[in-house]
Amino acid sequence: EEVRRYSQGPGPRPRLAVLEWCDPLMGCGYWIPELVTIAGAQCLFGEAGEHTPYLSLPELAAAEPDFVIFACCGFSVDRTVQELLRTPL
Repeated sequence: EEVRRYSQGPGPRPRLAVLEWCDPLMGCGYWIPELVTIAGAQCLFGEAGEHTPYLSLPELAAAEPDFVIFACCGFSVDRTVQELLRTPL
């Protein structure tokens, strides 16, 4: 609750595209959007408690996120980097 209170202060909320998969591109679902909100940001692709949505590269670009976070489900950082390098983004 302390993090929630601190993060809901004045000022614009960063717009995040948190992606759980690279190919195909998938936003985030289930608990991740709630964590993004608690941290004081806006989750652009995904709703708390819902299935992870698919999206296209044009949809990602059109949303103009402030930050793109690749958090590939079940992958280590090294494996995520490997996937990003082989994915035609």
